[in-house]
Amino acid sequence: MATRQMSINKHNFKTESEYFAFAKEVGKKIAYSKIRSKVLKLSAQKIRNANILISDYFQMYNSEMYNKQDAIADFIQKMPLKSFLRYSDKSHLTNKIEKNYICDEGVEADLQAKEMNEFYKMGITPDDIVEFIQNNEKGVKHYTTTKESILEVITEKFFNRYEIKINLNFVERYYAEFLQEKREVEQSDDCPF
Repeated sequence: MATRQMSINKHNFKTESEYFAFAKEVGKKIAYSKIRSKVLKLSAQKIRNANILISDYFQMYNSEMYNKQDAIADFIQKMPLKSFLRYSDKSHLTNKIEKNYICDEGVEADLQAKEMNEFYKMGITPDDIVEFIQNNEKGVKHYTTTKESILEVITEKFFNRYEIKINLNFVERYYAEFLQEKREVEQSDDCPF
């Protein structure tokens, strides 16, 4: 009995069983592809929602929500005791303030305010700096900036929706990749379909 050769799209099958094995594999790939596309549609919706959430975060994060307290938290340095007492009453001096903000070789409050205003142009005064110290006597590392507060809200929302913990590094990288992909799609003239 002669075996005939079958040829389908550059595939040469010596036997009918090779052809059926090939057809079975193709069928498995098609079935997998259909299931995968359904999963991707669900995931794509979640990805779109995540993109919206992160975009909203970045719009809030990059807006003018930066206040004097945030600026002071970014730049505050230790100051000499006499400089602190020039703008505050001695009764406000606590051990925590002394430990976290007072140093003989520190930078005067008025000089710090000048440097902050050169960068932020917010009209920060030495009184503002001393008030910040009094309100945050545990130290600047315990102060939560407006941007950090926004990140906490977004992080909590993201976890509640997707059960994924994120941080600022993730959000920044994810958003940068999202914008890059968006630019590439907008610049592309080739339709993938």
